[in-house]
Amino acid sequence: MRVSSALVAAALLLGAAVLFWPAADRTGSPWLAGQGDTGTSDLVEPDGPATVMAAIAPADARTGHSAFDRESGQSLTPASLIGSSADGQIAFDPSGRLVLDAELRRRFDYLLSAIGEWDLEQIRHAFKAQLQEAFSTAQVAAVMGEFDLYLAYLEALEILLPEHADLADQMAAMFELQHELLGPERAEALFGEENSYLKRTLDVMAGRIQAGDPTQDPFAADVLASTEHLLAAEMNRQYEARQTDPALRHVEREALFGSEAAERLAELDVQRAQWQGRVAAYAEARSAYAQQFGHDPAMLEQALADYRSIHFSPEEDRRIRGLERAGLIDDGD
Repeated sequence: MRVSSALVAAALLLGAAVLFWPAADRTGSPWLAGQGDTGTSDLVEPDGPATVMAAIAPADARTGHSAFDRESGQSLTPASLIGSSADGQIAFDPSGRLVLDAELRRRFDYLLSAIGEWDLEQIRHAFKAQLQEAFSTAQVAAVMGEFDLYLAYLEALEILLPEHADLADQMAAMFELQHELLGPERAEALFGEENSYLKRTLDVMAGRIQAGDPTQDPFAADVLASTEHLLAAEMNRQYEARQTDPALRHVEREALFGSEAAERLAELDVQRAQWQGRVAAYAEARSAYAQQFGHDPAMLEQALADYRSIHFSPEEDRRIRGLERAGLIDDGD
């Protein structure tokens, strides 16, 4: 089973579409285990009346700490996800049937983002243990059955994609696989909106529609918002590189985006500068601690952890550690 490779392959397939995706939208294997007469995974439309939402988020997403398995004492959350906000949600209708929608798939993808740090069996065990804390046996079986079916889809996708070199052929094969393996209704529930955008992207690439034209492009408003977002981001990079005066930044932004947007971007400039200052202070502290505790790695790590706990929130701490792992924090000399 090579789910990690399947996710990479799927990401490559969607790469062209991501170039156009609206910025505001992006913020083990016993296969099919848990399915059967006790399951309640009948398709339920997510907009049905009185839908009961039950979001399963790791305890660390709320407290900054990991939940633990009652029997084994092992953490139920990979270290890389501690302090993060769990994406997606799990929902049941009033009769207890699992709602199949894009939110459910996003939760599955969130869990699978830990592949590489944990193997699939660990992820599956931890996920099931968390579900058992909140739901009935039948509901847990329904969720795990859908999770295993999704994993089977990813594995089949990994095998299928290399057979098609052309992007349009890859997407067509992916759509067909979704319908054959998952069924038309489940495929629409899990992938419908995303597939609509992918098909629209193919039309743009083939010249069948003009991107951003409201008379042709159903995503025209989103494309406009995304374009403005990307333009603002590029301007920010240029401003930082040139150390442009804040007053001039405001004038240029106001001309392009309006006064309210210019004010918001100015506030973000301040927040960004404050964050960079805090990162620089951490780098200086890290350098000082390295000289003081360099002979004892455990003491050094504890000193750094204490500093982060005082000066950063759990989410910021995770961000800082990510920057460190990527080598993006220079020593403060």
